[in-house]
Amino acid sequence: MFGVLLTLASVTSAEGKAGAGQLDPALLFEAEDITSGGFERLALDGARSFAALYGVPVEIYTPGKVATRSQGADERERLSVLVSNALGAGHTVIVGVGYSFSALFDAVAPDHPGVRFVVLDDAVSQPNVQSLMFREEEGSYLVGALAAQVTRSGVLGFVGGKDIPLIRKFGCAFAQGAHDQRSDVKVVWRMTGTTNLAWGNPERGGQLAQALVAEGADVVYHAAGQTGDGVIRAATAAGAFAIGVDVNQNGQVPGRVLTSMLKRTDVAVFLALKDLAEGRWQPGVRRLGLKEGAIDWALDGNNILLITEERQAILDDLRFAIIAGRVKVIDYDAEGRSCPFLDFGPEAPDDL
Repeated sequence: MFGVLLTLASVTSAEGKAGAGQLDPALLFEAEDITSGGFERLALDGARSFAALYGVPVEIYTPGKVATRSQGADERERLSVLVSNALGAGHTVIVGVGYSFSALFDAVAPDHPGVRFVVLDDAVSQPNVQSLMFREEEGSYLVGALAAQVTRSGVLGFVGGKDIPLIRKFGCAFAQGAHDQRSDVKVVWRMTGTTNLAWGNPERGGQLAQALVAEGADVVYHAAGQTGDGVIRAATAAGAFAIGVDVNQNGQVPGRVLTSMLKRTDVAVFLALKDLAEGRWQPGVRRLGLKEGAIDWALDGNNILLITEERQAILDDLRFAIIAGRVKVIDYDAEGRSCPFLDFGPEAPDDL
């Protein structure tokens, strides 16, 4: 087997819950390291919470356990083997943590109508696939608004990981939130690269953060996975504030990480598995944001002294306005992949 069980609980029947026989879920990761990156670690936490509550084991599959990796297989082949192994093991539910699984699920789902597929961060149009999408723009808008209240230079920085529309969505909404607070704010940006290696290069992240600080940025927000660890270290060492992403990264440099934009993949995975167990699961696109508790910003003992009551009140008001629809946050991907608040320039080719 190419995985390990999250819990030793016995596999229980889903009869009376999902009404479709035995529930046997597998959680597939496109990243090898699933404990360092916030996106992956939270998804794992969501599966663990489900397993503990429902007594249903969830098996993990990672690329590092695929034998073809040592033979120089490319990413798609490694993930294809991952999916094939999960299907061969007889799992009735397969959850893909990351957009790289979307094309694979789209290809194999029609041949396995009895299997329920769930993919995070991309949309697949198949009758047995649920696509969990996040309204990352809502949280990015809020942290952008906060950054605009804090900046003294009037220049903010953004470091993205892989240059894809999803990451541009973070940067665009960050710039919008800042601009709505201070129209004179300037946002400077860098992308780390055009392959999945862009997510795991803290050294490069540090270099990019230093470049942005040199351009005047005194608050730097990252959406770059583990590369962002280097962004946080370098930005704060240079005297700027940093803003984390996905998980609460405030504690990495207490008092210098302004906040973190929380993307709760644990909530997404837990809700999908819970709905399957209780017979409420539906295919199609499910979008999760502030209203569902899947997007937020972090306030704790590490940054509480940075967030005045006035600043918190502003963010609380903005949160309500977004949920109520009074503030329209731009979704870069849905708005023709354009951003009136940040000039990204040409997009990287889709095949890189």
